[in-house]
This record gives sequence, structure tokens and C-alpha cells, in this order.
Amino acid sequence: MESDYNRYRKVNTDKEVKEWISSQRDDELQNEFWEYWEEIKAFAEQNRLAVSYVEAEFLLEGELFPVHLTFQDDVTPG
Repeated sequence: MESDYNRYRKVNTDKEVKEWISSQRDDELQNEFWEYWEEIKAFAEQNRLAVSYVEAEFLLEGELFPVHLTFQDDVTPG
């Protein structure tokens, strides 16, 4: 059974995505991606984490949510 949303809004998403991609310059998209990827790698390196772990735990819907991490060996006994 088709949902109400799909019944009332017939949209060819494949067509919309292809049009959007073709409207963007490939170089521009590539540059944005690599800047984004460098940010992820820097966060992983800064916190001594694997990039795959950062991808799994700190990316939500493609957006990086960096947090300040404190490791047990970083804390000096007081």
C-alpha cells in the first residue's frame, strides 16, 4: 500500500538528484568532499581514533559532531 506522502507528492527523486548534480561543478563537489574528509581525519588524529570509528560514532546524517574527549591517561592525578 502506498503511503499518503507518496500518493500526494509524486516526485522522481532520481531525476531531481541527477539535475542537481549536473548543475553543480564536479570540481566544486570534489573540493567540498575533500575538505570535509580532511576535517574528519583531523578529528580522528587529534583524538587518537580510527577514522572508521569516527565515521561510525561521530557522523550523523553526513554531518560531523565533534566532541571534546578526555582519556584516562590524559588526566593527571591530583
